[in-house]
Formats: sequence, C-alpha cells, structure tokens
Amino acid sequence: MTDMAPATRFTSRVEAVLGQSRSIRAMLQDEVVPHLPPARRGAAEHIARRLVPSRIFTSETLHDLDALIAQLEREAEAGTYAGWEADDGHSRGGWPTVWRDQPATSLNASAAELRRFRMSITTVLDALEAERVANRLIDND
Repeated sequence: MTDMAPATRFTSRVEAVLGQSRSIRAMLQDEVVPHLPPARRGAAEHIARRLVPSRIFTSETLHDLDALIAQLEREAEAGTYAGWEADDGHSRGGWPTVWRDQPATSLNASAAELRRFRMSITTVLDALEAERVANRLIDND
C-alpha cells in the first residue's frame, strides 16, 4: 500500500475538520450554551455561527476559540469543589477529593473538545503554510 499524495492528505485533513465542525456546533448549542448564564452565552453562540467552511480556517477563529476555551475553563472552575475525604484507616487520615457539578463537568469536557478542534484547525493551517514555504524554496533554486 502506498502513502497518500500530499494533496490527498491535506484534503483529508480539511474534510476531517469540516466534519468535526458540525459536531462542535452541535456541542456548543446542546451542551455549552444551556450551561452558561444568558449574559455569558455570546462567545459560544458567535463561534457556532462562525463554523462554516469559508470562516473556519482563519486566525480570527483560532483567537475566538482561545477566548471561549478560557471562558469555559473559568466557568468550570466556578463549579469545581475541593474537599477532603476523611478515613481513619488511611495512613494520612484521608485524601483530597475534587468534585464538579453537572454544568462544570459538561463545560470542562467541552473545553477539552474545543482544544482538540483548535489543534485540528492549526494542523491544516500549518500544512498549508508548509506547502507555501516549500514552493518558495523550490522556486528559489
């Protein structure tokens, strides 16, 4: 079996991001927006509207994703509680515990999915830039 041609690999990456964008849009609408207070839903709704093929592969989208990821992490942190599970039989008398309420759990998982989506977009943009650099190098020879 032979490796795919670079153009085919690139097209496959773009196809994967486009497919992933549909899942991300649904996640934003179904999991993120309902768990945010109405006054703080704007960024998630904005990104859901941006996820169309002509607007995904831009630095603005990456910037917006970074901002939303940071917001979701802050929101998840607000619903995260640290505690201590006491146990007389334990060598230290117990152990630390972390508990998240349902919105925090959902927002934390969503932030992780958005990070993976951002990385997929970056991979496509990096491949495109690599092609441009390679062509300039070839043309300079």
